[in-house]
Amino acid sequence: MSTIQKAFIFIVVVLAVLTAAVTLVLFAQRTNWKVEYDKQTGALKDTQKQLDTTKKDLAAANDAHAAKVAELESKIGSLTTQLTTATNDLDSVRADKAHMETIANDLTASFNILTKKMDVLAQRTAELQTAKEAAEKTLEEVKAAATGAREQLAISERRARDLAVQVDDLTKEAASREDRMKVLQQKIDILASFAPPVGPSIAPATKQPVFGKITGLSKDGSTAFLSVGSDDGVVKDMLLLIYKSDGTYVAKAKVYDVAADKAAARIVKPAVGTIAEGDNVTNE
Repeated sequence: MSTIQKAFIFIVVVLAVLTAAVTLVLFAQRTNWKVEYDKQTGALKDTQKQLDTTKKDLAAANDAHAAKVAELESKIGSLTTQLTTATNDLDSVRADKAHMETIANDLTASFNILTKKMDVLAQRTAELQTAKEAAEKTLEEVKAAATGAREQLAISERRARDLAVQVDDLTKEAASREDRMKVLQQKIDILASFAPPVGPSIAPATKQPVFGKITGLSKDGSTAFLSVGSDDGVVKDMLLLIYKSDGTYVAKAKVYDVAADKAAARIVKPAVGTIAEGDNVTNE
């Protein structure tokens, strides 16, 4: 016999021995296996029932989960839509914010410019108010001056009328005196033809009324310088009346020096007023 055959026979013998041993053991414990089988069968049935119940619960849970998932997916879709809308709104708000910031900056710049213009306008208004007040003051002064001028004009017109009356009276008086002087001169000529002259010489009467002004006075005030001379009818030793612009009589003066357009006269005392440059003179 070969070694392989011997090994094969040995294996068969070992297997036969093991089979016999297992048969004996199973035969010895067959009742226990049956009980255990029944027990395991019952447990298996319970387990199957539990499995069925669990499957049903799992199916229900799956259905609920699917519904919940569908609900969550719906909510997610709604929230996604809302998020998209909110994102768009946020972008719009950001754009509006940027636009509003630009407008705010423009308004701030415009406000600053307007503030500066308001300051300039306020300053100009103050200047105009000051100018207005000055103009009103000047206007009041002008009105007062105009009123005074009208009053002065009225006074001057009244004085001019009074002076015209006085001049007319003086002219008439001068004409009357001239007539009397002619008569007196005739008498003097008649007397002079019979006797030598006695006493101071008498100045010949002027042929026209004289009207002039005092252009100056000597330092002691005894001599008045006149704006009229021989061309105006002034002669040496002529007596002149000195009076103010309102016709008030002041004094008399006697001419002692005559030129063509001016003359000098000494004041005859006493004077009833103050003689000043600009006072009027006329012949008696």
